[in-house]
Amino acid sequence: MTNLDEMLPTVAKAANTAMLLVLAVGIWYRRRPAVHIPLMLVAFAVDLANVLVVEYVARRQNSQGKGAVEQAADALTQGASALALVHIAVSVLCMLGYVVALFTGIRLYRHGRGRRAHQVNAGIFIVTRLTSYVTSFWM
Repeated sequence: MTNLDEMLPTVAKAANTAMLLVLAVGIWYRRRPAVHIPLMLVAFAVDLANVLVVEYVARRQNSQGKGAVEQAADALTQGASALALVHIAVSVLCMLGYVVALFTGIRLYRHGRGRRAHQVNAGIFIVTRLTSYVTSFWM
């Protein structure tokens, strides 16, 4: 393994923490679309990139070359720990929450409709994102 391979998990955790701060600021400015929207899009893009980094690191560190997604699928079929199952579930829900937020946010911005759906999704998203963050440090 190279120095980069050794640094990437730390970089991924730092990006994970930084995006929680970006999300918090984005939520704080939820009534100012000119600030809220770019912050939330940055958080989504960096979180998605972070998933790719985690996948890359997992493939490099696994003797069979399996990535994080493949390892999660194996864990599901081979009786993973409750913590692993929670992390997998909330991480998937978190990414889905970003997609729902994108669509409901576009609808709200363009047509002024769907505020309640956007808010409900935001509430669920916050819980899943925080749970994913906390469980990621125990994986």
